[in-house]
Amino acid sequence: PDSLNAAVALSGPLDAVAVDRSLETQVQAHGLTRRLADVSDRDEPWVWSQHPGRFNPRIAVEQKESFSLQLRDYATMANAFTFFDGNSPFRQTVLSGLDPDARVLGWGDASSGEDRFVSVSSRAGVATLAADWALNLSTLSSVRDPALFQKTHANPPAESPAHYVAFVTTDGDNVQWNLGGLPGYFQNSARGSFDMGWTISPALAEIAPAALRWYYAQAACGAHRDFFVAGPSGDGYFYPSRYPRADLLRHVRRLDSLMAKADLNLVQILDFDAFERTDLWDAYTAQPHIEGLLYIDYSRYDAARGAVLFSNGKPVVAARAMLWGGLPGADEASVAQRLNHAPRDPADPSAYSLVAVHVWSKTLADVKKVVDALDPGVHVVTPEVLVRLLRLNVGERRRFGFDTGLQGWKGGTSGKPYDKAEWTPTEGGGALLLDGSDLGAPDAPPNAWFSRQLILPTNATALRFATRAVNDGRLRVRIQGRNRAWATLMDWDRPAGTAWVVKTLDLRPYAGQTVTIAFEQNDGGQGSGEYRFVDDIVVETSGDGGQTNPSPPRLLEAFDAATNRVELLWRHPGRQPAAFRVERKTGLEGPWEPLAGLPASACGWTDATVVPGTTYVYRVRAFYASGQSGPSNERAITTPALLIPVGARWRYWDRDSAPDPSWAQPAFDASGWPEGPAQLGYGDGDEAWGISHGTDPVHKPITACFRRVFEAPAPGRVTRLQGHLLRDDGAVVYLNGREIFRSNLPSGAIDPQTRALEAASGTAEETFFPFAAPPGLLRPGWNVLAVEVHQAAPDSSDLSFDLDLYAALRPPRPALQIARQGTRLKLTWPLWADDFQLMQTPDLTAQSSAWNPSPAIPLATEDRLETTIDPAGPRRFFRLARP
Repeated sequence: PDSLNAAVALSGPLDAVAVDRSLETQVQAHGLTRRLADVSDRDEPWVWSQHPGRFNPRIAVEQKESFSLQLRDYATMANAFTFFDGNSPFRQTVLSGLDPDARVLGWGDASSGEDRFVSVSSRAGVATLAADWALNLSTLSSVRDPALFQKTHANPPAESPAHYVAFVTTDGDNVQWNLGGLPGYFQNSARGSFDMGWTISPALAEIAPAALRWYYAQAACGAHRDFFVAGPSGDGYFYPSRYPRADLLRHVRRLDSLMAKADLNLVQILDFDAFERTDLWDAYTAQPHIEGLLYIDYSRYDAARGAVLFSNGKPVVAARAMLWGGLPGADEASVAQRLNHAPRDPADPSAYSLVAVHVWSKTLADVKKVVDALDPGVHVVTPEVLVRLLRLNVGERRRFGFDTGLQGWKGGTSGKPYDKAEWTPTEGGGALLLDGSDLGAPDAPPNAWFSRQLILPTNATALRFATRAVNDGRLRVRIQGRNRAWATLMDWDRPAGTAWVVKTLDLRPYAGQTVTIAFEQNDGGQGSGEYRFVDDIVVETSGDGGQTNPSPPRLLEAFDAATNRVELLWRHPGRQPAAFRVERKTGLEGPWEPLAGLPASACGWTDATVVPGTTYVYRVRAFYASGQSGPSNERAITTPALLIPVGARWRYWDRDSAPDPSWAQPAFDASGWPEGPAQLGYGDGDEAWGISHGTDPVHKPITACFRRVFEAPAPGRVTRLQGHLLRDDGAVVYLNGREIFRSNLPSGAIDPQTRALEAASGTAEETFFPFAAPPGLLRPGWNVLAVEVHQAAPDSSDLSFDLDLYAALRPPRPALQIARQGTRLKLTWPLWADDFQLMQTPDLTAQSSAWNPSPAIPLATEDRLETTIDPAGPRRFFRLARP
């Protein structure tokens, strides 16, 4: 049975198909007569050893031989080595032979638990795309969809005392589940009655974009919404804590590109006791299209108990609860009870819960049981809203009065008998209380402390707080910034009395960073009861009373929604702005001009002022009370070229006799035909040019013919042809003699006496019907479009014709420039080309140069993307390409 994988593995390198011996005669009868190899007595290790270097190093297929059809087409198309050898040394050999951060499609040997084979893959820097049951991926992956957008993004509600919860499914990394089982699960009758989060593979944007579009189109988008997040742990199943660091950095950069393509902004993470590994999450959250992470633990999804931390100013939230059939505390009643008794202070991270829904044992009907049992003060939201609430209400909070509780400050002690770190309602209307147990014999370590992460605004200046001491309780304030090192802001302050005093500490070196602030108490040596109280903590800012400019919006796409319009879509920054402004430049190097001011609720706009066949670049800014944000990323688009406008002049044939049979061919000479501007026809009174219908009102010619010669762009520049036809009653359109569109006429051969299927009436007489044509029919230079319009009856009272034709043009290609910068070389390309990837190869002379992503990381300046490289070392060639 190993010969099946051996044959499929060789099919790609040999440009062949694998054939079962029993089918060989039938295959030969269909013209495949050349047998290239017989591997019926060979296995995968033989193929691997005998054909080194012939397989795609970025992808492999791990598939049991008992799966005779699944994935075989894709493996052949992708030139992927195909194997299944359990958890053997040979499997490790294959994994180690792949490129860093490669992908394996299929599924490994999970007989001892899936974590065993996924751990081995993770340590090798390879992610798994579960797809062993997937069919037709070669066809599905051939589709390209540049406009995949979720329609269910939402702004967070105003702050209020409530507990917020988001439910998110598990196992969305599973491609075969996305294509097979999930559609049925997704169509549960309970869907749409509450907000729901769904994990899905971002790889669908490349290997099955039509499936991703289906989910987005079906998503509930009313009072309750469906929202999709990337499944664990990004572009494939792996454990980040076991992935090589360099490979993880490669992975998240590629993941960020996929997130942009798929319009995803959250990633579910699955790992082992790794929630506190901020070094891992910093790699993810450094990417511009990732707004937050949703952590579940392999041992038990809710093992991290709903913990929250911030990485690069973005929330990482762990599951507080889970729905999983048969596990203690994971049933509907237990989860509802836990949520109903959870805190409701919006400043407290504990007021936000993530619930993981195990898709193999729980359905949406089970989730609905929990939702129906929730108290009115528990609000169900989408994962995106939950993450944005955490950032706004918890991370970016700058005032803490402690009137009702700790507001997210975490207390701890050294463990001595009288150490305390707790909230007290009796001081200052509510305050932090710290006490120690040194009993007159102080030592160096703190006795008690409170700490909290804060996202400091870029204009943060100082930390102000009130404090009071009893019996010489000393206080130290420390800060942990971007470099993870602790620094002292105030060192063991000794009180001069017991009255409340206000302290102000400098935060300017940490402005714009995600920091941890710690208040620490130690005894001063005067005996017991050396309390220290802290209250009214405020992060002070300069200039705007504590508000900062919003982050720039993210411009998803600019695309031609119609022949004379460009549609823009963008995503709001985390903080709700007051307004947006769209800016545009004409040409790639023209000046920026303001185009439209829009309200805060806007997430898109249509530019109806464009000129056909023109390149534009767009960007968007957000405005807040304190000023404007920086510009968004840029998007360039070339509008379709207008080849034939409405109202163009046409040669026409309106006689009783039939025209020459070659009248629609490019070589036909129609110079003797009359000419006039559209709309052409008779009988309605709105014609620009009337044509003849003979002298007999009940025996008018059934058919009139129209021709126009036009010049087209170079065929290689045209990606599609599209047009709109006005016809009364029916018509056939020809391009260079080939039929490209038929409307309201029977199928099959037609002649000048063929009648339209029905008479056009009402709005059908004024409708321009869209049509498309293969751009390959265009010829260099001059082309001919010909149209014959047919009546439904010889006594028809009217005939009408007009038409336009547009050519969609290839988008502009960015120029890659190189220049010296000291001892290094600087590569730059336009900011609007951020969806292109820098590729490199060591050799252009080889028959098949291997282009791979460059490890150089681009940085965005005001108008360029740039990176520097060391010119020393082996020769390299660079280019830009879309991933």
